[in-house]
Amino acid sequence: MLILRSILNKPKPNMPVLRYGVLLLLFISSCTFSDNDSFEPAYLILSDPQITVRTDEGAPVNGIQDAWVFADGQLIGVFPLPAKVPLITTGKAMQIQINAGVKENADRNISAEYPFFTPLVTTLTPEPGKAYTIPLNYQYKDETYFDFTEGFETSLHLLTNDLDGNTETRLSITNEDAVFGNKSGLVKLTRDNDDAEFTLESFLSNNNNKRGAVYLEFDYKSEEVIYVGTQLNTQGAEILQYKVLLLPTDTWKRAYINFSDEISAPNVVSYRPVFRVIFEDDQKEVTKTYFDNIKLVHF
Repeated sequence: MLILRSILNKPKPNMPVLRYGVLLLLFISSCTFSDNDSFEPAYLILSDPQITVRTDEGAPVNGIQDAWVFADGQLIGVFPLPAKVPLITTGKAMQIQINAGVKENADRNISAEYPFFTPLVTTLTPEPGKAYTIPLNYQYKDETYFDFTEGFETSLHLLTNDLDGNTETRLSITNEDAVFGNKSGLVKLTRDNDDAEFTLESFLSNNNNKRGAVYLEFDYKSEEVIYVGTQLNTQGAEILQYKVLLLPTDTWKRAYINFSDEISAPNVVSYRPVFRVIFEDDQKEVTKTYFDNIKLVHF
């Protein structure tokens, strides 16, 4: 069952989880038809989401998998992409809004409206039987603040603080594979060097955080489980905690980890994300874990 979590103001927080069919029936019930009326919907054709980035916003990569579709402010449904979305035809113009949906915390059962992408809004008068292709071209909202971006395209990278103390398991730069550009980050583990734990050299100040949504985005491909968490400075005490584990995958995936509760807590003075990989695959002599296009964003 798909769990729908809205992180915008619509639908209302107490709105129950509804599948599209129910929402469509509710939408139809708000229209008036006579006994002789026949209903033929129009359709939105949605596919291939893209993002456009500005300077200092990192690589133009995304993991958008769902479309949250609204008609005149009413949620029609949440549709896995690509999608063919039916629309009620009333002969009147309607405002269509399409918000980007991501799998929050890499949970395929949870679709969340990503708060940092600007919603797509258009007005059309749908005609019965017609299909309307809407390009899904998103960009980050102007008020989005990037704590850092890391694409591993230079000779140095930012995640050099080796918390496990073993330089043999440090995060290095490789040209073996990449999502965007020519390089990515690589962790190589063996039975003797079996633990990599790393983060930024310095903590990030919470002074420029509006204490709202905070997400860590990154691409990964791994032969091991990846643990993702935070190291928090709470007015003198440091707390290291892991929130999400990512299962091994032989294809690149993009994760959106929601750290709003952790980082935007009122007692958090500074923070930094933490990654950990542990050698657990006894069938191999060496395992590899790749990272690319890391971004930490908030308002």
